[in-house]
Amino acid sequence: MAGKKGIPLLALDEQISMYMAALPCPPMPLIVSQESADDLPKEAYSNSHDLIATLLRFVITYEEPTLHKQRREKQEELTAALLTKMKEANQDLGKAYSAFSEFTSGYICAFANIDVCVKFMPLDHVQKDDVVHKACCSWHRAQEVLAFKAMSGLKVDAAQIERILARDFSHVSYEQLLRMHCTRFFSEPGGEGLRGG
Repeated sequence: MAGKKGIPLLALDEQISMYMAALPCPPMPLIVSQESADDLPKEAYSNSHDLIATLLRFVITYEEPTLHKQRREKQEELTAALLTKMKEANQDLGKAYSAFSEFTSGYICAFANIDVCVKFMPLDHVQKDDVVHKACCSWHRAQEVLAFKAMSGLKVDAAQIERILARDFSHVSYEQLLRMHCTRFFSEPGGEGLRGG
């Protein structure tokens, strides 16, 4: 089965997975509000990556070329601004979390015709094993693989990638995962690990 643009659904899923793995911002705790659909809850606790993946699936399938170009340009601007703010934060987690929130809000709003309002929960709202923490553990593993590949150049050790993918971060708090991401950003030349897809 394929989407409107003829993209096989499996290929679409893989494309979205790669995009989300390279997203320069961790999953954020959201309260998503909507008023238009009576059969959906008015508010729901979610993670930002789930919402972005849903929006991305829609635009890949239906978005017109002009809107696609405008959205990508806006999102590239947001990524550049995030890089600057992360450098200014200098591993201050409060400032980094504010930068992540601002990036995520702008990134979501760059998708046209969305009828939702999002607000972010405080950093300490995320508990181990909730939906945001689980998503962050998975994203963190993907970021570790990308960082390893960037530092390895052409000599990629497949066995080492398998070891990274096998790591269990479920015991690591959300706050510590974000600190590890900030450290990874400063350990890579120019912060390439934050550039995303």
